[in-house]
Amino acid sequence: MKYLSSLALAFSLLIAPALADIEIGDIVINRTDASVNVRVNMHNPGPSTARSPIMVRLYVQAEGSQDWREVKSWSNITKLAVGHRVARDYFNDSPGDWDPAFNVPSFTVRATATSADGRESFFEQHFPSY
Repeated sequence: MKYLSSLALAFSLLIAPALADIEIGDIVINRTDASVNVRVNMHNPGPSTARSPIMVRLYVQAEGSQDWREVKSWSNITKLAVGHRVARDYFNDSPGDWDPAFNVPSFTVRATATSADGRESFFEQHFPSY
């Protein structure tokens, strides 16, 4: 029994650092002729509260392109408690002001979340969704 509890403790110590403090659950994209809205939904599945600075970046890539371009970043998430969720929105109501990749028929967005200790998670969403 002591062997099993020691094994379980060792396993949990190896796995715990691999867990991100903040993970991106999904990305929701709404695009019309006149506007673009991208919502990045995040949560904290980790064992403790994620503390500031938490940096979230949003990138876009037009289909057929190799270039990812950053369109928005947020650093205003001060903390995220275990099990809690938070979302950030990218809005743009003027087609002339948004990244040209949003004008093509299909594109991919990527969001990255970096915690204070440097651990990073990311999620990609294609538009239109498959």
